[in-house]
Amino acid sequence: MLKQVSFILGDTPKSVAQTLPLHQRSPELPACDKIVFIIRPELEVIRSVIYQKQCFKSEKEIHILYVPRRTIECDEELERNGVSLF
Repeated sequence: MLKQVSFILGDTPKSVAQTLPLHQRSPELPACDKIVFIIRPELEVIRSVIYQKQCFKSEKEIHILYVPRRTIECDEELERNGVSLF
């Protein structure tokens, strides 16, 4: 989805520090304290977000933007794994 996001926001948005692809088993350690995941509402993708959250060394403020829409299954998976969103 990075290609679609860059089409909307432009190549280098001023308020975005980094854009990283979401890999299932390759932890990314962003330097910023606020993270926005722009994801498809699929359970496998949600599990990747949960894995990333567990790999963070410090507490980070996480926001999830579902494209095209939010699903109950994804919210339940986050809740089962103790991931709290701000």
